[in-house]
Amino acid sequence: MLTIDDLGTEPVEVMDYGNIMTPVIDLLTKRYEAQLFTIVTTILAPKDIHKRYGDRIDDRLNEMMAKIVYRDSTY
Repeated sequence: MLTIDDLGTEPVEVMDYGNIMTPVIDLLTKRYEAQLFTIVTTILAPKDIHKRYGDRIDDRLNEMMAKIVYRDSTY
């Protein structure tokens, strides 16, 4: 099991010795393919997740996860 707290606060791309990497996207893709249990918290709205991570990750997150929405923005 893996928990990712505050998805969306990390940079989407990072440089590693001149190579552009997308660590969170790669991690979520591997966990999806292996069907591993993953918990994610975020303050991003679904449309913001789509804009930030693209179609593929948005679709996979929708398939992998059940959404629990807290209406209180400070909770």
